[in-house]
This record gives sequence, structure tokens and C-alpha cells, in this order.
Amino acid sequence: MNNVTPSPIRRALTGVAGSEGGGGFFHGEPDEIAQLDQIGRDGIYLNSTEYNFTFDGNIFHDIGRTSGQTQLHFDHGIYSHADNMTIINNIFYNMNRGWSIQLADGASNWLVANNTFANGNANGESGQIMFWGSNTGINIRNNIFYRPNGYAMTRYAATISCTFDHNLIYGVTGVMSDPTGCSVGANQTGVDPKFVNASANDFHLQSGSPAVDSGMTLAAVTTDIDGNARPQGSAFDLGAREYASGGNNPPVISGVFVSSITTNSAWINWSTDKPATSSVQ
Repeated sequence: MNNVTPSPIRRALTGVAGSEGGGGFFHGEPDEIAQLDQIGRDGIYLNSTEYNFTFDGNIFHDIGRTSGQTQLHFDHGIYSHADNMTIINNIFYNMNRGWSIQLADGASNWLVANNTFANGNANGESGQIMFWGSNTGINIRNNIFYRPNGYAMTRYAATISCTFDHNLIYGVTGVMSDPTGCSVGANQTGVDPKFVNASANDFHLQSGSPAVDSGMTLAAVTTDIDGNARPQGSAFDLGAREYASGGNNPPVISGVFVSSITTNSAWINWSTDKPATSSVQ
């Protein structure tokens, strides 16, 4: 077991108190393809005796079995009973065998902020965050929920107290089918966050994104997943990546075409949203 503060931890943790994770890639492994049991193959699992965790700047994707169960929803990005959790600046995508975040019974005093959640979870079931059991003091802010199934969040036999504000939800029209216990404040619903290329898992924001300068100031979030200071503009951006004009965002390329084709050469032409020229050889 590890007990490391504040060094980044890049693997799933169990039995650890007061550790941090950062800069990691959590993804499925070949030996997890087909499993017949209902034991979760999670990116992170924390039990009820664990506490004081921060997960900052990680990417979770493609976690879980491909077959072996009728209900393919047991394998999560983060599954936690723990107290005092900070989950910030993470990206979750292709989490189709469980939920990006599964709060388990006893989870309390959490900040889930400035994360990007992309695409449907849990083999077509609703939500990208799941509540189960008693979950108290859960604050969910400055996140982007991109194309979830049904709603941004869901619950099962859950008694919760949470706040949900300054988030952007795209692709569905609601926060949760039954938001009892959750104080829902001002959010943006139904507006496209304008990622650079979501289909290629590039979740940088484009210029003009409604997520830019739309967040609230959070003392726990001083940088983004790429290490850029927050804010870059007049206010915090939503999601894991802060938009930085003219600096840290890749160009959006469009209008690509080929001209002047000969037997040994051709011109490749394109437009970008950056005030610069570029070339290939």
C-alpha cells in the first residue's frame, strides 16, 4: 500500500488515507474483457474506511468488461464510499460499462468540479454520475456533461444532499429524473460546449464556447488539466480545460482541400481559427 502526499499516484488505490492522484490515464486492460461476476473492475475503488483523497488532472476511459453479464454496468471510473473527496480537472469518456463516478453508501463531503464527462455511460443507462445509498455534502460545480443518456446524473435507492450549479449539460434536457435532496442552481442546459473535436476525444474549448468564463471561482481549483492557471479570462471556464486565447489551444482546422496536383506534388489547403500560417512538407 501507498501513503504518499502530495506525490501523484497513477494507479488504482485501495486502503490508503490522505493521498492524491494526478496526471494518470486509467483505462481497461485486456484481461478484463469478459467477466461473469458482479465485482466491479473500477479505475479507482475506495472503501468506507478511507478519506481525504484528491484526484486532479486524470483521464479515465474505456474501463470495464465487454461481456459476461446481462447488465453491463458494474465497472466505474471512480467508485467510492470515502469521505472528503476532491475530484477536479479530470476527463471521463467511453465509460460504457459503468458510471464515470459512482458515489457509494456513506460517501460524504465531496467536491466534483471542472471535470469533463463525455458520452453515454452504463450500457445505455441514464447519467454520468450515479448516487447510491447515503451521500451527503456533495458539491458539483463547473463541470461539462456532454451527451449523457437521459440525464446528467442518476440515483438508485439513494438519500442525498448535494448542490449542482454552474454546470453545462448538452444532449439532454435535465439534471436528474428525481433531484430530491439536491439543490439545483443556475446551469446551462442544451447548449453545445463547442469542443475542438469531441469525436476524436479532443475536449479543448473553441473560441466562443459558452463554457468560457461561465464558472464560479473555486479555491481548490487553481489550474486546469494541462497546468494552465485558472482563470485565463474574466472568470473560470467550465470543464477540465481552460481556454487560453492564442496560446494553449490547438487550431480548429476546416475546409481542407487539395489543388495543383501533379505526379510528384500537390497543394493541401485549409483554414484555421488561429491568426497564423502553417505548412506541411
